[in-house]
Amino acid sequence: MAGAVEDKGSILSFVPYVHQGLKQGCQDVGVRSLVSLRTGMYSGELRFERRTASAQQEGGVHGLQSYEMQLY
Repeated sequence: MAGAVEDKGSILSFVPYVHQGLKQGCQDVGVRSLVSLRTGMYSGELRFERRTASAQQEGGVHGLQSYEMQLY
């Protein structure tokens, strides 16, 4: 499935979201900066794995009788 969207304005409004996403991603991986991320990747110290949708579903929480999501 593909689609196109007409220009909706400046990309500058999205920069804070991309910045925050990069910060959280680095935190999840356990590195302090993009430089550390790149160094770890190329040195072989940091490795990424590709997971299929079924592997992600199986790795998540399942078999609960009930679940209530709380927003803080």
